[in-house]
Amino acid sequence: TLLHMENTEYILRSALYFLGTIVVGYVAGVVTASGEVDRLELSRSQAEELLQRDRILTIVNNLADGILSTDKDGIIQVYNAASLNLLDTNSELAGQPIDGILHLVDKENKSFKFVRAFRTARSVETREDLSATISGETIHLSVIYSPIRGTNSHDQDTHDGYIVIL
Repeated sequence: TLLHMENTEYILRSALYFLGTIVVGYVAGVVTASGEVDRLELSRSQAEELLQRDRILTIVNNLADGILSTDKDGIIQVYNAASLNLLDTNSELAGQPIDGILHLVDKENKSFKFVRAFRTARSVETREDLSATISGETIHLSVIYSPIRGTNSHDQDTHDGYIVIL
């Protein structure tokens, strides 16, 4: 009976190890499958985000008004074809400071700097008194600019960038 008792204990211990291995394998399979679902969901979400971005860029590029979007420091990030036409250029604007490519003056011929105006802008601002000399011709512009706040930005004084409509 002693031999029988050791044999039973051995069988029981082996069965528990076997069941433990099966449970661990099952849990690992569930985690792996869950990770795959997360990867598929992330991939789908990224594809949807790219589609939305392409839609917005298509709309912006088909507007008649010149549109410039800058980061918080006034560096141009996105622009449309109408802004290139208005500025009479085919040069790349992305990465350029907005005040470096668009030299505006007010009615008293005082220089208007976007970066300075951006610092005080809390909502949509409109200026009807600005002009620029482009290709030797003085053009009077209606300029609208506004801060851009990210969807996760709760602070009214924190801006992710600015939008300028010419």
